[in-house]
Amino acid sequence: MIFPYKRISQGQYGPVVPLRLQGGLRWLLFNAFVDTGADYSVFHGDVASILGLKIRRGVRRIVTVGDGDSMAIYLHTVPVLFAGRPFEANIAFSEDLGTGFNLMGRSSFFEGFQFCFNDKARFLKITRLG
Repeated sequence: MIFPYKRISQGQYGPVVPLRLQGGLRWLLFNAFVDTGADYSVFHGDVASILGLKIRRGVRRIVTVGDGDSMAIYLHTVPVLFAGRPFEANIAFSEDLGTGFNLMGRSSFFEGFQFCFNDKARFLKITRLG
């Protein structure tokens, strides 16, 4: 699957991909920036509410973010539909996420897919493994 980069700020483009998370009986569409430097996928705290999750019932972890600050995250197991494949993923939610977008990290995603970034042509190619 080929995903064209999306504009993330003035003159900047990045690998933002669609995925669906299950909330109750519905699959809800969200976008996430593919972040190869992130161990966990981290979504904004309000996404947990939209999915019907109690954010603080997840496993609490303190992680260090890119600028060296610490941030509390709460890990939940969430049904995901991504690149045509349904699976269970460890998704963290945080009320402190400082970016304007959700982040897709390596855990639960990079084991089942190959990611090939082409920054010059501004696209991301994702291949399902296995």
